Amino acid sequence: MPSRQIPALIAALKDNDPQVRTVAAKTLGALGPDAQEAVPALAELLSTEDVIPAARALASIGFSAREAVPALIKLLNNKEGDVRWNAARALGDIGPEAKAAVPKLIERLADPDAGVREHAAEALGLWVRNRYQPFRASSRRLETKSTRFAATPFGRWPDRPSRQGRPSRHQGIIQG
Repeated sequence: MPSRQIPALIAALKDNDPQVRTVAAKTLGALGPDAQEAVPALAELLSTEDVIPAARALASIGFSAREAVPALIKLLNNKEGDVRWNAARALGDIGPEAKAAVPKLIERLADPDAGVREHAAEALGLWVRNRYQPFRASSRRLETKSTRFAATPFGRWPDRPSRQGRPSRHQGIIQG
């Protein structure tokens, strides 16, 4: 998609029709890091009813969405579990640039919502895998399945597929 169409999608994020805003956010998310110029507009949506499509788009933009980190951290305290887990997921996909979120993500490991716990652990696990390679080697030496599960930063059995039926992108931490 040519970059001249991104401003039109950014303008669509302010449309009166919620379906138009949702489609615009999804389309920007599909562009990934190429949609970096939309990050401020998507971050504004985080304080509206369009929070989930905006958070998912920011997750897809990844590292380039780092300026949305403060708004995403605030969402970790939202009363809705779906909002909290989408914020945790986005922070994980942004990566180490979101390190200010670590204390809140650690708090979310005790969240009453299992999805929030999973995505908070996944976010922290992504950073562990990408930054601390010694963890990978030491975790291969674990003997029992229960200790492997306890050491798994994303709360799944290493050999169990994710909810979508695909292997988790983080399974390499334990399996090497």
